[in-house]
Amino acid sequence: MNVSNIVNYLSGLVNKNLSLNSSSPPSQKECQFAENLYETIKSVKNSTTYRYEEETTLDVHDDPFDYSTSSDEEEGHHDNHSESEGEVDGEESKSEKEKRQTIEVATNIFGKAKAMARAQRALTDAQKEHVDAADCYLNEVRQQTTSYDPLGFDADGFDKSGFNRDGYNSDGFHRTGYNAGGFNTLGFDRQGYDIDGFNADGYNQIGLDKQGYNQDGFNSFGMDRSGFNVIGLNKDGYNRAGYNLKGFNDMGYDRDGFDEHDFNIEGIRRFDTDQQLEDMETDSDISRMG
Repeated sequence: MNVSNIVNYLSGLVNKNLSLNSSSPPSQKECQFAENLYETIKSVKNSTTYRYEEETTLDVHDDPFDYSTSSDEEEGHHDNHSESEGEVDGEESKSEKEKRQTIEVATNIFGKAKAMARAQRALTDAQKEHVDAADCYLNEVRQQTTSYDPLGFDADGFDKSGFNRDGYNSDGFHRTGYNAGGFNTLGFDRQGYDIDGFNADGYNQIGLDKQGYNQDGFNSFGMDRSGFNVIGLNKDGYNRAGYNLKGFNDMGYDRDGFDEHDFNIEGIRRFDTDQQLEDMETDSDISRMG
């Protein structure tokens, strides 16, 4: 971007459209105004990147960075000035009137709120672009100041892309993206497994995770994380309720409390127990009848 063209064109626009003439030397405030405008143009010349928006801002008061004045105060200032305009026209000189009119025009065109918003956006953009611009500049300088032999390698043995004659960079990675051990920058080999043999999903080549379970939750013995197989039995053959396929628990009793010979823990046969129950019911009936 040619700053000279910008300044010349801006000068032409001012002379053509504003028709400003002055026979008096510039005041201190006018000099400060011009210096602020100069700093803005100089910042464009020194910038490496540009972002253009349909918005123009300019500070016209004593302190270009003081945005504490409220909109109400500004409106009151303009109203008072308008009311006393007749007196001022009769007393002020031509140069002072031109200066006042210039400031009024600038104040109406350029708002403080827009100036603050633009400054904040510019600061954010500059912070984001600074690192990238600096890295790009350093890389350009490095390439311009580094000499390469006829084969394209510098004094350290690296080409412009940062790889040596064997195809490895300073971090030990080949152009293909893998180091001498066969692993990429993420730590995975060409088949997608890390140094421990697990892929990005956490499973090894036979489909087991680091705890030894597959995606369905079973280990190599066919047991889930609770210790039961696909039909619901543990390694001793008992289901989750504690009974084996024959219906007995680890003490040898079924759900009714009898072993495989039909004896309960007190040594009473199932039949005898049933008979006792019948006798008890009969005695109870006789008692009620009596």
